[in-house]
Amino acid sequence: MLKRKNQFLAAAAISAIAPLGARAATVTFSYINVQVSTTSAFTVGVTTSTVTPVFDGSNWDITVPAGDFFRFGVRAAITSPDSNPAHTASGTPYEQGTGNTQPATLGLDSLAFQFTDSATASAFPVSNSGNSTAVVSTLFNASVNKGDVNPGNGSVGDNINNQLGGGVFSPDVTTATGKNQIQIGVNGTAGNNNIFTNLAYSRSGTASAKITPSIPSGTLSFIQNTSIGSPQGATPTTTPAVAPTYASRVPTGADTINTLAPLLVLGPVASGHAIISLTSSAGGVQSGYGAQITQGSGNNQGNFVPASGNNKLTVTGGSGSYTLAQVKAINGGTGVANDSVEGNGFNPATDTEEYALDVTGLGSTTPAALAALINGDPNKQAGTGMTASATYPGPGPNPFPAEYNLFLQFTAPPSADNFLGFDFTTANDSSLPAGLTVTEVALVPEPASAAGLLIGASGLLLGRRKRKA
Repeated sequence: MLKRKNQFLAAAAISAIAPLGARAATVTFSYINVQVSTTSAFTVGVTTSTVTPVFDGSNWDITVPAGDFFRFGVRAAITSPDSNPAHTASGTPYEQGTGNTQPATLGLDSLAFQFTDSATASAFPVSNSGNSTAVVSTLFNASVNKGDVNPGNGSVGDNINNQLGGGVFSPDVTTATGKNQIQIGVNGTAGNNNIFTNLAYSRSGTASAKITPSIPSGTLSFIQNTSIGSPQGATPTTTPAVAPTYASRVPTGADTINTLAPLLVLGPVASGHAIISLTSSAGGVQSGYGAQITQGSGNNQGNFVPASGNNKLTVTGGSGSYTLAQVKAINGGTGVANDSVEGNGFNPATDTEEYALDVTGLGSTTPAALAALINGDPNKQAGTGMTASATYPGPGPNPFPAEYNLFLQFTAPPSADNFLGFDFTTANDSSLPAGLTVTEVALVPEPASAAGLLIGASGLLLGRRKRKA
């Protein structure tokens, strides 16, 4: 799989001079202005919403539906051990006479970001006439380009002659309005800390995409004042008698550069409930899972084999030797998409339970694909050890008749008497194929012994002979 790299570069704008009175700095980055939109124009209000990434311990998570767009920016905050609130980058460096001097480390002089995406087929940068859509902070005073977008692999800025960049350092120490031009990242307002905004991606799939930022070696440097200068008299708003001097320095071991965790783009969680549910019958049929299937030929009814008399799939035997219990011809054979069936008779109650369903209406969807949807259900029920498969998971020979095409194994059933609930409606989960119905359900604990299966088979055979007679 191709990986893309999005590179942003703010080039050093001054020569490196050995700074005086160097102080350690701490740099911390954060995501800003994270938005999700149904259009690439990001029209605020109707189609665009601002989202707050959630830190999961390793990544900053955001949810973006397939077909939508998302964009974000990055902010830097730089602090130093100088705790004097008057020593800020908004004070002119020659205000030494009033005690309002700048700290040694003033802000960023150069910086580059690379973003590596783990799934270009699921998230791809939006192209703006061949460039990315990122907007650089106005404090990057040199001319800036937006980084070329490679249409082949989705990289941004992979052409070294067309990377996003510009110079930061352009102080004007003669006027009050120029005081803020060197404060990017240092004790400034939130807007002055922005590195870039509006880097946009299109979301073409539901698979997660991890966008991992990194700072290439040698691309980060700080602005530092090497001499403080002196004022032109008592009022520090005129041209200084001795102008301050500045230098660029690279980080040292004394500095702390806090890396920015990846942005993990996720698909939306289904708004309904689990496709498959197994709960103790003591709580009744769970909300959202239709009605209990009973004996009969009408709606929410079926034919229990062997006849139970209590509307349950009752297995007989114990300790691994059981007969198979089934309910067939549900809703007169047309099936139902959303209902519950009760099963009991397990001894001990902790035996692994094996359910089999005859699911119709699959169309082009294979049973294996349906099983994968169930196993990947974002609302999948926890605690029952459920695994879905298109073939009998074993052990031993398959005890179920050939018509069954979906198998549900529960290694931690809640009790000896449970309700199996299923909801294959698209209203519950839009990823399911439309028109699925269940026409038969069968149950046997695992493992079923050969003797137990033989008893069950002989009962079915006897029933057929009686019908022929």
